[in-house]
Amino acid sequence: FKGQVVEDYLFRYVSCYDISLSHPVTNEPLIRVKHPDLPMEIADVMGYNDEYVLVLESKFWNNPFLNELEKELAKFEEKVKYIQLNLPKFGLDEKLKVVPIFYTPYAPYPTWHQITILPTAIALGMKLSEVFSVKHIELIGKIPELEELFELIKGPIPFPVDASLLRGSLEPNRYRLHDGVVLEFDEKEITTFIDLPVSQHGFFIYLDITNEIFRDLKREKVSPGDIIRMITVNLNETWTMTQLLFFRKIVDKLEWESDPEKADPYKTIISLFKYIEEARAKRIKA
Repeated sequence: FKGQVVEDYLFRYVSCYDISLSHPVTNEPLIRVKHPDLPMEIADVMGYNDEYVLVLESKFWNNPFLNELEKELAKFEEKVKYIQLNLPKFGLDEKLKVVPIFYTPYAPYPTWHQITILPTAIALGMKLSEVFSVKHIELIGKIPELEELFELIKGPIPFPVDASLLRGSLEPNRYRLHDGVVLEFDEKEITTFIDLPVSQHGFFIYLDITNEIFRDLKREKVSPGDIIRMITVNLNETWTMTQLLFFRKIVDKLEWESDPEKADPYKTIISLFKYIEEARAKRIKA
């Protein structure tokens, strides 16, 4: 069951790229793909464009021994060889090149022969972006009633909160509230640092913005280092394409520099911001 959940997630994740995920003849979704000659599955997820065929396998969501993992890699390698030599049996042009990816949280090496091994969704996205372009998704307009959610939480929100927990009429896993430190923004995107319960260092998130939000950021004089409260929307079910719908500036950079206790709930992401700023300053001096 857990394997199917991961496979479904990966299928949705890959769908945000400009890649066909349906069989070119039967139109069936290319998830848990059947072997054309044998009574078995040959791939968890497949997809293709005019040049490449993605073959994605997910394994071991319990801690494996290395020899067990290598056996699965060897099996996957044989499946990949079969697919490359038999692309017409999948309704695909034999000239296409197979891109094999093995997705596991326990990645002992970056590659196994010609197979890329990836442990996280972020790493998967970076690899896919080398081969497939990201689909264009239209941004949505402001939803005025969502802005009322700001009034429901008065204290810090160091970790993302599903908005449906605050208002039951909202679709689960669609909107989130969370605080973050601004790194930079332009007319199309804002980069912030956020925190998660399982994170020790915080991490980047990149949020698409409309022209209206860009003007709002400029009008409110938001600048790098400011802590803002955000309402974001999940544009493609996996949070790999996320839009900033509303924001409020809650702690100015000058405030937390002069009074660190005021920003104590955000010390993890402030530390990350300081590290990035120091690294940038060193590069400029060099």
